[in-house]
Amino acid sequence: MNWKIFLAACISFFAILLPYNIIGCGGSDADPYDYFVSFFDKKLDTEPHSKPFYYTNYKFLYDDEEPVNLAELTSAEWINYTNSKASKADAYNFVCKYPVKDITNLYNHIEKNQPLTIADSLKSNPLTEYFIASKDLEALGYLIYAKKLEPHVTGSWNSWEPIQRDSIVMGRLIKNGQQLYTAAKKSSIKLRYAYQVVRLAHYSRRYQDCLNFYETLVKPFKDQSVLQELCVSLQAGALQHLGKREEAAYEFSKLFNRDNYNRISNYMSFDWSVDRFDENNRKRCLQLCKTDKERAGMLALFALGSNQPELEALQKIYDFDPESRLLATLTIREIHKIEDYYFTPSLAFQVGDTTAVRGYEEISKNDPAYLRYRNEATAFVTLCERIAGEKKTTNGDLYLLVAAHTSMIARDFKRSGSILKSINVKKAKPELADQVQMTNILLTINAKDSIDGKFEEQLLPSVKWLIGKAKKDAEYEKFYRRLFVDVLASKYKAMKGADHVKYLLCLGVADKIVNESKNEWWGYSPSAVFLLRERSSASEITKLIKLVESSKLNVFEKFLVSTSAFTKNDLNDIAGTASLREYDFDGAEKWLSKVPDSYYEAEPFTTYLSANPFADLILDTHQPTEADTVQYTRLSFSKKMKKLKIEAETAANTTARAKIYYELAKGYYHMSYWGNSWLLGRYSWSGSEYEYGDKSRNQDYFNVDTAKAYYLKAYNTSADNNFKARALFMAAKCDQKLFGNLPGQNNDPSSLDYQRDLTAWLTKFDKRNNYFSTLGKTYRTTAFFKEAQRTCIYLDDFVKKMKK
Repeated sequence: MNWKIFLAACISFFAILLPYNIIGCGGSDADPYDYFVSFFDKKLDTEPHSKPFYYTNYKFLYDDEEPVNLAELTSAEWINYTNSKASKADAYNFVCKYPVKDITNLYNHIEKNQPLTIADSLKSNPLTEYFIASKDLEALGYLIYAKKLEPHVTGSWNSWEPIQRDSIVMGRLIKNGQQLYTAAKKSSIKLRYAYQVVRLAHYSRRYQDCLNFYETLVKPFKDQSVLQELCVSLQAGALQHLGKREEAAYEFSKLFNRDNYNRISNYMSFDWSVDRFDENNRKRCLQLCKTDKERAGMLALFALGSNQPELEALQKIYDFDPESRLLATLTIREIHKIEDYYFTPSLAFQVGDTTAVRGYEEISKNDPAYLRYRNEATAFVTLCERIAGEKKTTNGDLYLLVAAHTSMIARDFKRSGSILKSINVKKAKPELADQVQMTNILLTINAKDSIDGKFEEQLLPSVKWLIGKAKKDAEYEKFYRRLFVDVLASKYKAMKGADHVKYLLCLGVADKIVNESKNEWWGYSPSAVFLLRERSSASEITKLIKLVESSKLNVFEKFLVSTSAFTKNDLNDIAGTASLREYDFDGAEKWLSKVPDSYYEAEPFTTYLSANPFADLILDTHQPTEADTVQYTRLSFSKKMKKLKIEAETAANTTARAKIYYELAKGYYHMSYWGNSWLLGRYSWSGSEYEYGDKSRNQDYFNVDTAKAYYLKAYNTSADNNFKARALFMAAKCDQKLFGNLPGQNNDPSSLDYQRDLTAWLTKFDKRNNYFSTLGKTYRTTAFFKEAQRTCIYLDDFVKKMKK
């Protein structure tokens, strides 16, 4: 991905449409690293200030806060200048926080003996005491000048709004700065004026002047100051704006690799100066480097923002400079890319899926990125082993661990185990020893073709170790969750004779981790209860309940049951609801009778029925109506449907039987997608579900064939014409569901396309729906027919056509 284009696109899109951006552009406290399956601790990168450059493919930077506060760094230089006992906080407050009017007041007090009317905090600041004692008006005058120009040169790289600058005012400040530079006697103060003049020239877009000022005002000084490096970055920025992009990239590369401050700014500026995926651009920039160390630093910056395989760059960086400060960072980034592009989809492919989701994208086994990283893995392992073996770096065990972890991902289990054994865990740092244990757990699980009770019991101590780590470390809490949802659940699902029950239990463990966590999870939604509610059959849930209630569980099964997010009440309610969905009213009553009323009071949004499922409605609605005089629960509905089915068999006469059939039809209809009580057999409803949802599990939920059959039974059994008209109309309404929604419904109702589609749909409906014909010919004089014609536009339209 070209991040410069992506960032620009985000800015444009943001301005047009959204108050925030879901991925990449907007800030978030959630972890932008948690969208793919990863089990390698990013904190093993011990390079100071590397956090912004952790791997993530959904943000330009993992963290966009500068690791070193530049204002605190520059203000701290005043402690040495004043030879005072001021703390860094004192210096920061004096230089950065106190307003210019107070510093001016202090200046006038020293120069003109005017009253010192400033805050007590400023009076007691050691720097104030220094200036009053030394009468150093030259330095104090500089601070007044710097505070006046600060509003013209500040701004953030990630600001959405363009920064407005007054070039005329800035021009006057430049002239004033040049005069003060000339008048200044102390070299340290001269350097500060030089920095401000260069800074003003840069931000007022006088880029050639910026270069000239740097050469004439800054270069002559040898003072040790952060400001000199800041001036280099300003002149490098001027080079970039003047089209000398490769020269600018060279300067920014040196700054980035030399300094810990302004790292994000220098990195951003480097990125805007190069095309990181253009090999010729890389070569031209490398030609400017004078030493192998500089070449290693240049290549490292090219690789640092890349989401492409960078094995070749890593090899060259190591050869140029084995002690490169970015080598470990880039190595860990590379393994995270392998986890993102290869390991994550491979878990789906291993369970037999033909496609996998990577981020928000569905891919196949032929996906180019998947194949690239799969093919890179072995060579990457070889390089890491070489780095560790040659012992030119101080952290060789890290590279061995990366090699072992990558071998595990590549399913070279023998090689992975051999490498892990070569690491001296007793002498390793604690965080590295922990990662050895984590990788070993994954290796042990993945090397097994199937999981049996004996292996489960052997696995439990490792899981408990992981729980202990998870309580102290958010990274390991994520590993704990992912072990169950991405590895163990997949393993149970992939086994011969897939263990669906333990698959669901593993998901339940992962959900509980999330539910009880104090950390914010990015890109993960609990799924176990959802799958149970929406995708599981009554028999599958019954098997789960049987396991949960068993007294013969092994220790690992007991752990799964006790640590899962769903409770016995959840399972009984879900089993009862699934039975309802399958029209097993005996089973529904059995399971739902075990659930206390308090359970439903705690979850009204997923279990509360506001409508009467036996209401007699001509028009479909999900809103409460006047017919909702009685409220039902899932349990009471199940009992009534059972009772009605028994009564239908024992009814004393046809009139009574017809009415019972009609009541049953209403119950079945209102349980459907179209009915007012769909919540009887479902926990959610979507307007797009009919068109895009899964109809394979229960077609009757959409087609209402059972309801139609009972309406027709009521029609055929009754001798009452008004009742027969009502029953036949309701059967016609069921029949209409086979046509789905109106074609063209999303078009403009006044458009010709909409009118054409509507006419065609109604024509087909009229020809297909023979019940309307019978209604119009036989029952037109009934009271119900007249009511229905006034209410139903379809029937009214059909009758008008019959008259013609």
